[in-house]
Amino acid sequence: MEPGEITYGVSVILNIYKRPYFEEQIEAILSQSLPVENVIIIHNEDYIEIPEDIKTSIKSRHSNLYFIESEFNLKYFARFHIAASLETPFVYIIDDDVIPTPGWIERCYHACIELGAIISGTGRCLEDGCYSVADSKISTDTFVGDMINPKFNCIRDLTQVDYACSSYFFRREWLDYFFRYTPLMLNNGEDIHLSASCMVAAGIPTFVLPQNEFDSSNIRIHYGGDSMATWKKNKFFAQRKDIIKYWIQEHGWIPLRWTKDKIVV
Repeated sequence: MEPGEITYGVSVILNIYKRPYFEEQIEAILSQSLPVENVIIIHNEDYIEIPEDIKTSIKSRHSNLYFIESEFNLKYFARFHIAASLETPFVYIIDDDVIPTPGWIERCYHACIELGAIISGTGRCLEDGCYSVADSKISTDTFVGDMINPKFNCIRDLTQVDYACSSYFFRREWLDYFFRYTPLMLNNGEDIHLSASCMVAAGIPTFVLPQNEFDSSNIRIHYGGDSMATWKKNKFFAQRKDIIKYWIQEHGWIPLRWTKDKIVV
Protein backbone atom coordinates (compact mmCIF):
# COMPACT_ATOMS: atom_id res chain seq x y z
CA MET A 1 0.00 0.00 0.00
CA GLU A 2 1.12 3.54 -0.66
CA PRO A 3 1.41 6.03 2.24
CA GLY A 4 -1.90 7.78 2.78
CA GLU A 5 -3.84 5.25 0.69
CA ILE A 6 -7.35 4.51 1.93
CA THR A 7 -7.62 1.16 3.68
CA TYR A 8 -10.72 -1.01 3.61
CA GLY A 9 -9.47 -3.47 6.18
CA VAL A 10 -9.07 -6.51 3.92
CA SER A 11 -6.31 -9.09 4.32
CA VAL A 12 -5.63 -11.70 1.65
CA ILE A 13 -4.25 -15.16 2.40
CA LEU A 14 -2.98 -17.42 -0.37
CA ASN A 15 -0.76 -20.47 -0.41
CA ILE A 16 2.01 -21.93 -2.51
CA TYR A 17 2.41 -25.70 -2.66
CA LYS A 18 2.97 -27.50 -5.97
CA ARG A 19 1.22 -25.30 -8.50
CA PRO A 20 3.36 -22.81 -10.47
CA TYR A 21 0.81 -20.00 -10.69
CA PHE A 22 1.75 -17.94 -7.64
CA GLU A 23 3.23 -14.98 -9.57
CA GLU A 24 0.10 -14.68 -11.69
CA GLN A 25 -2.05 -14.95 -8.58
CA ILE A 26 -0.08 -12.31 -6.67
CA GLU A 27 -0.27 -10.02 -9.69
CA ALA A 28 -4.06 -10.45 -9.68
CA ILE A 29 -4.24 -9.59 -5.98
CA LEU A 30 -2.00 -6.54 -6.23
CA SER A 31 -4.01 -5.28 -9.24
CA GLN A 32 -7.34 -5.21 -7.39
CA SER A 33 -9.46 -2.05 -7.57
CA LEU A 34 -9.89 -2.18 -3.79
CA PRO A 35 -6.49 -1.90 -2.08
CA VAL A 36 -5.85 -4.71 0.37
CA GLU A 37 -4.16 -4.07 3.70
CA ASN A 38 -2.15 -7.28 4.06
CA VAL A 39 -1.09 -10.09 1.75
CA ILE A 40 -0.04 -13.28 3.53
CA ILE A 41 1.63 -15.93 1.38
CA ILE A 42 1.95 -19.38 2.95
CA HIS A 43 4.73 -21.35 1.26
CA ASN A 44 4.21 -25.03 2.08
CA GLU A 45 7.26 -27.27 1.75
CA ASP A 46 9.76 -26.75 -1.09
CA TYR A 47 8.16 -28.10 -4.25
CA ILE A 48 8.14 -24.60 -5.73
CA GLU A 49 11.36 -22.65 -5.39
CA ILE A 50 11.02 -18.89 -5.11
CA PRO A 51 14.30 -17.14 -5.93
CA GLU A 52 15.20 -14.34 -3.53
CA ASP A 53 15.17 -11.72 -6.30
CA ILE A 54 11.58 -12.62 -7.21
CA LYS A 55 10.56 -12.60 -3.54
CA THR A 56 12.21 -9.19 -3.07
CA SER A 57 10.51 -7.84 -6.19
CA ILE A 58 7.11 -9.04 -4.99
CA LYS A 59 7.57 -7.61 -1.50
CA SER A 60 8.62 -4.25 -2.93
CA ARG A 61 5.17 -3.81 -4.44
CA HIS A 62 3.27 -3.88 -1.14
CA SER A 63 4.40 -2.64 2.26
CA ASN A 64 2.45 -5.33 4.13
CA LEU A 65 3.24 -8.44 2.12
CA TYR A 66 4.57 -11.39 4.10
CA PHE A 67 5.88 -14.87 3.35
CA ILE A 68 5.33 -17.67 5.86
CA GLU A 69 7.76 -20.47 5.05
CA SER A 70 6.91 -23.93 6.36
CA GLU A 71 8.84 -27.16 5.83
CA PHE A 72 5.72 -28.91 7.07
CA ASN A 73 2.57 -28.88 4.92
CA LEU A 74 0.12 -26.73 6.87
CA LYS A 75 -2.69 -27.84 4.54
CA TYR A 76 -6.12 -26.24 4.68
CA PHE A 77 -7.24 -25.24 8.15
CA ALA A 78 -4.02 -23.37 8.98
CA ARG A 79 -5.08 -20.52 6.70
CA PHE A 80 -8.00 -19.82 9.00
CA HIS A 81 -5.79 -19.93 12.10
CA ILE A 82 -3.53 -17.33 10.48
CA ALA A 83 -6.58 -15.26 9.55
CA ALA A 84 -7.65 -15.23 13.21
CA SER A 85 -4.33 -13.61 14.17
CA LEU A 86 -4.86 -10.65 11.84
CA GLU A 87 -6.38 -7.32 12.87
CA THR A 88 -8.30 -6.42 9.73
CA PRO A 89 -12.10 -6.77 9.89
CA PHE A 90 -12.26 -8.70 6.58
CA VAL A 91 -10.34 -11.67 5.19
CA TYR A 92 -10.17 -13.11 1.69
CA ILE A 93 -8.70 -16.62 1.43
CA ILE A 94 -8.11 -18.17 -1.98
CA ASP A 95 -6.90 -21.54 -3.20
CA ASP A 96 -3.77 -21.75 -5.34
CA ASP A 97 -5.69 -22.25 -8.60
CA VAL A 98 -7.80 -19.08 -8.40
CA ILE A 99 -7.10 -15.94 -10.49
CA PRO A 100 -9.71 -13.20 -9.87
CA THR A 101 -10.40 -10.23 -12.14
CA PRO A 102 -9.39 -6.76 -10.86
CA GLY A 103 -12.74 -5.77 -9.36
CA TRP A 104 -13.55 -9.03 -7.59
CA ILE A 105 -12.42 -8.23 -4.05
CA GLU A 106 -14.26 -4.91 -4.14
CA ARG A 107 -17.49 -6.69 -5.08
CA CYS A 108 -16.96 -9.25 -2.32
CA TYR A 109 -16.35 -6.47 0.19
CA HIS A 110 -19.61 -4.67 -0.57
CA ALA A 111 -21.62 -7.89 -0.84
CA CYS A 112 -20.31 -9.20 2.48
CA ILE A 113 -21.43 -5.99 4.19
CA GLU A 114 -24.79 -5.74 2.44
CA LEU A 115 -25.75 -9.42 2.73
CA GLY A 116 -24.10 -10.21 6.05
CA ALA A 117 -22.76 -13.32 4.36
CA ILE A 118 -19.71 -15.33 3.39
CA ILE A 119 -19.01 -14.51 -0.26
CA SER A 120 -17.50 -16.84 -2.84
CA GLY A 121 -17.17 -17.31 -6.57
CA THR A 122 -18.31 -20.94 -6.48
CA GLY A 123 -20.31 -23.13 -4.15
CA ARG A 124 -22.29 -26.32 -3.76
CA CYS A 125 -25.96 -27.06 -3.00
CA LEU A 126 -26.69 -30.60 -1.89
CA GLU A 127 -29.70 -32.37 -3.33
CA ASP A 128 -32.49 -33.29 -0.93
CA GLY A 129 -31.35 -36.23 1.19
CA CYS A 130 -27.94 -36.36 -0.48
CA TYR A 131 -24.74 -36.21 1.57
CA SER A 132 -22.36 -35.66 -1.33
CA VAL A 133 -22.33 -33.74 -4.59
CA ALA A 134 -20.63 -36.80 -6.08
CA ASP A 135 -23.94 -38.61 -5.66
CA SER A 136 -25.93 -35.76 -7.20
CA LYS A 137 -26.92 -35.01 -10.76
CA ILE A 138 -24.38 -32.78 -12.47
CA SER A 139 -26.25 -29.50 -12.77
CA THR A 140 -25.80 -25.80 -12.18
CA ASP A 141 -28.22 -26.09 -9.26
CA THR A 142 -25.70 -28.26 -7.42
CA PHE A 143 -22.39 -27.01 -8.85
CA VAL A 144 -22.80 -23.25 -8.63
CA GLY A 145 -20.51 -20.83 -10.48
CA ASP A 146 -18.11 -23.21 -12.22
CA MET A 147 -20.26 -25.35 -14.51
CA ILE A 148 -21.40 -22.97 -17.25
CA ASN A 149 -18.11 -22.10 -18.95
CA PRO A 150 -14.88 -24.17 -18.93
CA LYS A 151 -12.65 -21.08 -18.94
CA PHE A 152 -13.98 -18.83 -16.17
CA ASN A 153 -16.42 -18.81 -13.29
CA CYS A 154 -19.76 -17.34 -14.27
CA ILE A 155 -23.33 -17.31 -13.05
CA ARG A 156 -26.26 -15.06 -13.86
CA ASP A 157 -27.94 -14.63 -10.48
CA LEU A 158 -26.95 -14.09 -6.87
CA THR A 159 -27.25 -17.59 -5.40
CA GLN A 160 -27.23 -18.90 -1.85
CA VAL A 161 -25.30 -22.14 -1.44
CA ASP A 162 -24.67 -24.69 1.29
CA TYR A 163 -20.94 -24.04 1.28
CA ALA A 164 -18.36 -22.02 -0.59
CA CYS A 165 -15.53 -23.46 -2.68
CA SER A 166 -12.03 -22.26 -3.59
CA SER A 167 -12.34 -18.68 -2.30
CA TYR A 168 -13.84 -17.18 0.85
CA PHE A 169 -14.48 -13.55 1.74
CA PHE A 170 -15.80 -13.02 5.26
CA ARG A 171 -15.66 -10.96 8.42
CA ARG A 172 -12.74 -12.04 10.59
CA GLU A 173 -14.91 -12.01 13.71
CA TRP A 174 -16.91 -14.91 12.25
CA LEU A 175 -13.92 -17.15 12.90
CA ASP A 176 -15.20 -17.31 16.48
CA TYR A 177 -17.90 -19.60 15.07
CA PHE A 178 -15.41 -21.51 12.92
CA PHE A 179 -13.31 -22.44 15.95
CA ARG A 180 -16.29 -23.20 18.15
CA TYR A 181 -16.60 -26.63 16.52
CA THR A 182 -14.00 -29.39 16.28
CA PRO A 183 -13.37 -30.47 12.67
CA LEU A 184 -14.07 -34.11 11.91
CA MET A 185 -10.72 -34.17 10.09
CA LEU A 186 -8.01 -31.67 9.13
CA ASN A 187 -7.11 -32.92 5.65
CA ASN A 188 -10.45 -32.08 4.02
CA GLY A 189 -13.60 -30.02 4.41
CA GLU A 190 -12.43 -26.60 5.58
CA ASP A 191 -14.89 -25.03 3.12
CA ILE A 192 -17.81 -27.00 4.54
CA HIS A 193 -16.64 -26.22 8.08
CA LEU A 194 -16.61 -22.46 7.44
CA SER A 195 -20.09 -22.23 5.93
CA ALA A 196 -21.71 -24.79 8.23
CA SER A 197 -20.27 -23.35 11.44
CA CYS A 198 -21.33 -19.82 10.59
CA MET A 199 -24.83 -20.95 9.62
CA VAL A 200 -25.36 -23.17 12.66
CA ALA A 201 -23.90 -20.76 15.20
CA ALA A 202 -25.16 -17.44 13.87
CA GLY A 203 -27.40 -17.93 10.83
CA ILE A 204 -24.75 -16.44 8.53
CA PRO A 205 -25.42 -17.59 4.94
CA THR A 206 -23.03 -18.19 2.06
CA PHE A 207 -23.59 -16.60 -1.34
CA VAL A 208 -22.05 -16.89 -4.80
CA LEU A 209 -22.06 -13.58 -6.69
CA PRO A 210 -23.14 -13.09 -10.31
CA GLN A 211 -20.14 -13.19 -12.64
CA ASN A 212 -19.10 -13.02 -16.26
CA GLU A 213 -15.91 -13.17 -18.29
CA PHE A 214 -14.95 -9.59 -17.38
CA ASP A 215 -15.90 -9.72 -13.71
CA SER A 216 -15.14 -13.18 -12.34
CA SER A 217 -13.78 -14.84 -9.22
CA ASN A 218 -11.59 -17.05 -11.40
CA ILE A 219 -10.58 -16.70 -15.03
CA ARG A 220 -8.41 -19.85 -15.00
CA ILE A 221 -10.80 -22.70 -14.19
CA HIS A 222 -8.53 -25.21 -15.92
CA TYR A 223 -5.83 -24.64 -13.28
CA GLY A 224 -8.02 -26.60 -10.86
CA GLY A 225 -8.17 -29.66 -13.09
CA ASP A 226 -4.50 -30.62 -12.94
CA SER A 227 -2.92 -33.60 -11.21
CA MET A 228 -2.66 -31.67 -7.92
CA ALA A 229 -6.43 -31.24 -7.66
CA THR A 230 -7.59 -32.58 -4.29
CA TRP A 231 -10.95 -33.63 -5.73
CA LYS A 232 -9.12 -36.20 -7.86
CA LYS A 233 -7.55 -37.91 -4.86
CA ASN A 234 -8.75 -41.19 -3.41
CA LYS A 235 -11.29 -40.88 -0.60
CA PHE A 236 -11.87 -37.16 -1.26
CA PHE A 237 -15.62 -37.45 -1.79
CA ALA A 238 -16.01 -40.23 0.76
CA GLN A 239 -14.37 -38.01 3.37
CA ARG A 240 -16.59 -35.09 2.48
CA LYS A 241 -19.67 -37.27 2.77
CA ASP A 242 -18.58 -38.14 6.32
CA ILE A 243 -17.98 -34.45 7.08
CA ILE A 244 -21.43 -33.47 5.86
CA LYS A 245 -23.04 -36.27 7.86
CA TYR A 246 -21.09 -35.07 10.90
CA TRP A 247 -22.42 -31.53 10.53
CA ILE A 248 -26.00 -32.62 9.94
CA GLN A 249 -26.17 -35.32 12.59
CA GLU A 250 -23.93 -33.84 15.29
CA HIS A 251 -24.53 -30.12 14.92
CA GLY A 252 -27.96 -29.77 13.33
CA TRP A 253 -26.83 -28.19 10.04
CA ILE A 254 -29.61 -28.34 7.45
CA PRO A 255 -28.67 -28.04 3.76
CA LEU A 256 -30.83 -25.59 1.83
CA ARG A 257 -32.63 -28.11 -0.37
CA TRP A 258 -33.13 -30.72 2.33
CA THR A 259 -36.59 -31.42 3.71
CA LYS A 260 -36.94 -32.22 7.41
CA ASP A 261 -38.05 -35.80 6.82
CA LYS A 262 -34.65 -36.59 5.26
CA ILE A 263 -32.69 -35.59 8.37
CA VAL A 264 -31.70 -38.53 10.56
CA VAL A 265 -30.03 -37.85 13.91
